Amino acid sequence: MLLLSAQVPLLIKICETIFNNRAPAGVIRLLFWENLGAGTKKPHLEMSFRPALAAFKAPEWNKKMGKPKKESTNKFVKDLANREMIYPELKEVFGCFNKSITLSTVEKVLVMEAEKLPFYGSLKEEGVKLSDKLPYDCMAWFSVSDAVQQ
Repeated sequence: MLLLSAQVPLLIKICETIFNNRAPAGVIRLLFWENLGAGTKKPHLEMSFRPALAAFKAPEWNKKMGKPKKESTNKFVKDLANREMIYPELKEVFGCFNKSITLSTVEKVLVMEAEKLPFYGSLKEEGVKLSDKLPYDCMAWFSVSDAVQQ
């Protein structure tokens, strides 16, 4: 499977078809991403790797307990994903059509010991320990709107 970054041209072509259609079907307000890739046979590991690494680096994440120190896991992952921009390819695709995309809701965040993740080798290079518990997958809803003109 291609990396998400290599799929950008195809995603742009799909969006051209949608956004160039002036009918109501050409309006997208919400994009649902069932999972970040960890549950598929050939996962797009970058979308699972990014929140795991971001959580590891975030002082608000309790690596031993596998949860945020103060807020709900869903809210933490949503805010972290937006702050650390774990979906730059989607931002690029929608930006081509003068659209803004933001992760608005997450559910069913999966957390696992780093050693069990298929990309542990890459995490280890960043200082992640075998027993660190990190978020690596979720159901994601993105909000799509017209980009603000500046």
